[in-house]
Amino acid sequence: MKSIKPFNLIYSFILFFFLHISYAHIENTHDHEREKWFFQDSSGPFIAEFISFNGSDVFLKQKNKIFKYELSKFSMEDQLTILKKGELVKKINTTSSIKKYSDSKFILKSLQSKRLIISFLVLILSLLTLISLFPSFIAYSRAISIITYILLLIFLACDSKEIITESGNDDEILVTSSVDNNTSNSSNTTSNEANSSNNLELIKSYFNNFSDVSITSNNDYFFVSSYSWPNHPMGIGISSWQEQVPIPQNYTGDNSWQIPLNPKMAETPIDTSVNLFRGAIAIAINGIPIFNVLNNRGENAYEKGELDNWGGHFGRGDDYHYHMIPLHLQEIVGDDQPLAFGLDGYPVYGLTTENLDDAFGRYDSNGNYRYHASSKSPYYMPFVKGEIDIVNDGIDPQPSQNPIRPSDSFKPVSGATVTGFTQTGKNSFSFEYTVDEVKYYVNYNWDENCKFTFTYIDENGGTTNLPHNGSLADNSSENSESHINQDACKDVVYNSG
Repeated sequence: MKSIKPFNLIYSFILFFFLHISYAHIENTHDHEREKWFFQDSSGPFIAEFISFNGSDVFLKQKNKIFKYELSKFSMEDQLTILKKGELVKKINTTSSIKKYSDSKFILKSLQSKRLIISFLVLILSLLTLISLFPSFIAYSRAISIITYILLLIFLACDSKEIITESGNDDEILVTSSVDNNTSNSSNTTSNEANSSNNLELIKSYFNNFSDVSITSNNDYFFVSSYSWPNHPMGIGISSWQEQVPIPQNYTGDNSWQIPLNPKMAETPIDTSVNLFRGAIAIAINGIPIFNVLNNRGENAYEKGELDNWGGHFGRGDDYHYHMIPLHLQEIVGDDQPLAFGLDGYPVYGLTTENLDDAFGRYDSNGNYRYHASSKSPYYMPFVKGEIDIVNDGIDPQPSQNPIRPSDSFKPVSGATVTGFTQTGKNSFSFEYTVDEVKYYVNYNWDENCKFTFTYIDENGGTTNLPHNGSLADNSSENSESHINQDACKDVVYNSG
């Protein structure tokens, strides 16, 4: 027998190499598409390929096994990812057709048959490769092996890109290759409604940690209802105070916050350094509105000492609101969830090391836009990127406030620092501020008839020479005033801890 030529050895090595790659491709199809998924009750990742999302259940594929999970089981970050992927699959499916097979055994058998055919072709190639080592068979085996390998490649290329999902038993396997052209419009509508409903449920979950906040919706917006009364202390730390104190705000019903369910990017972002000084530009997940970091005079409220230790203060309507993203809420919800929603509809997250655009925002891995808080001025949303309507330098619509006292003449009290705020009884509070090391108080309450009473004294009970700046007339002999307001006498409890 003639010796084996070097060319044959090289040829055999190359053929074996490609056989190995081909078989690896068969056995590990879509490995590159596998992702890490995290569940709320588990710290470790689950590595699997996303298959489909039907509005309540998520289907993942790991090797030859299909797994079904409820959307709520995933981490909030992964829930957003799944919603985005589900929308993408839905768009792709609108140009194809869906075929459902109730006979799961038929599907399994057809899949097994394909594997057998592939395995048979690989076996033939392997045998022919070995035979090709012998010179007497080279002329035939080489041609046959090449033809067989070409057939294998054609088979792989023509293999349908089927998505196989199951719910844990063989009787509920769904094979999706395309959308049936006869699918009715009502079916598409139902699917869209399910996705919209599921998106709303995810949004609601962000607010779930706060009992005094509720979410409702219509087809275009979700509405945030609250009394703007946070479950954390207020006022402490303000060093530029203008005699406002916190009163519940009736941001409910028709006076709720309105946010787009499907935000759209504006052609021209709104520069918040010269716009939107009136009213809020975002709403925190605890129901507290967030105003421009610049006050109504165009000054940085934080840098002017107007904010308390939680990033908020009291406005002209005695309404508590933030001028910063409330990063302290991450202690409650974690650092992987939004802390607020811009009134343009885009979520606002905490600090990040990712590169941000001029609006302190970025697109996540799923193509969804989000804002972030920043450690540099202006700290959040230098621009509003989404479509909004502006009326009188504020985003419209938004709720109206419930002012108790006429406060147009109120101005910062010189040298005043807010040093205490306590609850002294049912809907009764004592607000403490210090000027030149002397403590002064605004003691106020409201009764069941919505009568609000404010009393101004110093630490010794004195009622004269109070360092007011608009809350009392300069020539007033009274240190008390009363007002009626039917909209703001909600029963509230103050958390001073």
